Amino acid sequence: MKRSTLTLQARLKRKARVLAPPSKSAVHRWLFAGLLTATPFELVGVTLSRDILATLRVCQALGAKLTLTDEKGETIPLSVLARHLKDEGVEDASTVFTHVTVSMTGVGANPPSVSTPIVLDCDESGTTARFLLGIAPSLGVPVTVTGAPGLCARPMGVMVKLLREAGCRVEGDDTLPLTISGRLKSGDFFPDGSFSSQFTSGLLMGLGVRTTPSTLYLGDNVTSRPYVDMTLEVLRRVGVTVEDLPGNAIKVHVQAPACPVRVTPEGDWSQAAFWGVAAALTPGSDLTIAGLSPTTQQGDQALVSILKAFGATVTEHDDAITIAGAALESRTPLTVNAKGIPDLVPVLSLLGAQAPGTSIYQDVGRLRHKESDRLAGTIEMLTKLGVKAWVDTERDATGRTLEHLVVEGKVSTPFPEATIAALNDHRFVMSAAVAALVADGPITVTDPDAVTKSYPDFFTVFSNLTTPVSFTNEEPS
Repeated sequence: MKRSTLTLQARLKRKARVLAPPSKSAVHRWLFAGLLTATPFELVGVTLSRDILATLRVCQALGAKLTLTDEKGETIPLSVLARHLKDEGVEDASTVFTHVTVSMTGVGANPPSVSTPIVLDCDESGTTARFLLGIAPSLGVPVTVTGAPGLCARPMGVMVKLLREAGCRVEGDDTLPLTISGRLKSGDFFPDGSFSSQFTSGLLMGLGVRTTPSTLYLGDNVTSRPYVDMTLEVLRRVGVTVEDLPGNAIKVHVQAPACPVRVTPEGDWSQAAFWGVAAALTPGSDLTIAGLSPTTQQGDQALVSILKAFGATVTEHDDAITIAGAALESRTPLTVNAKGIPDLVPVLSLLGAQAPGTSIYQDVGRLRHKESDRLAGTIEMLTKLGVKAWVDTERDATGRTLEHLVVEGKVSTPFPEATIAALNDHRFVMSAAVAALVADGPITVTDPDAVTKSYPDFFTVFSNLTTPVSFTNEEPS
């Protein structure tokens, strides 16, 4: 049964250790790389969040052969691909599949031949949808890309425009569902990287199986460039030659890609941020987050420098970081360029709320087009927590309007008892849980099972890292 609310009152344990979940960004990229190769490979240690289930489901629909096995080596039925974890709740950890091995044989450049479009249901996964808009046209198979109502409300116009200019037929408006037919031809492409890097990444992967080289000209205003670099790293590991050219351009050479036999995705810095912020806000804490690569391309590794700027002590190890919480008198307000790390803003805003003075999170306009309007949602969350926050705007040198989140911190004031509307957004649920660790009363959050989108065992880990824990569930009427 899906829960409507969850009430939390807890404190982080003084000394603890947690393993970061596998990077969702890496898993998406490896699954699509597996689809585009014809060699069998295994992806080890996968968590079956709703977003990852969506990518597995569309890969299977496009012809990939899949086998899923749990950590005991037992086969998981493929019917799980159609299962919406959110609708079943996560009260019992046994309903969550972690440490899964995905065995896959992809289609390479030979997708199934069909007379009617293949329906690709992306659920709520924006990453899955945007990658597909670059990959499916490269394969030349007709598809209808669709998803849950929230995803179908998110803008896709910049991708639609490029596909039409490249000779594909696209039926639909600027949002999903979109029916795409025709084959994307190799050549020169000018994706609008100011809106999302994910479509650029999908193009890069899809063009790797075309018959002639292509060049992507990214321009100067690319958001989340580290995640484009993450895609390039995966492409190089599967044998595709990608060449950086002057002027922020990338040339994709033609080769027959082949996945490594076995891949273990690195840990997720984005999800680690929730535990890192929790530790930074807890004076006297000593929390180690393991499974994090120090040489990652993930932009969210910026967490380390942000926690240090706040006043926490962060010790970096070969595959882990240890955070010692910031004493109240050592905390410093933040200025964070959030252009490349927009997903971290909700939880990072809690640092600004607990630092003296004014913190500024720059260039956060993209937050309005996430699973919810995360900019408005962050301000609403902070307001409920007794903190003043607002948006300032300015124009950059090109005339583009930039939005900045401004947070007026109150270092000596714990968060009050509050109810946080999570807006069915996983990142607000997890941010509210972090806020509960430094509140002087219970924090109630709506839509707690939204965490299944990205981190389905979040509350199991939360229970292991905190004491005492008080959960109060209200069944939906």
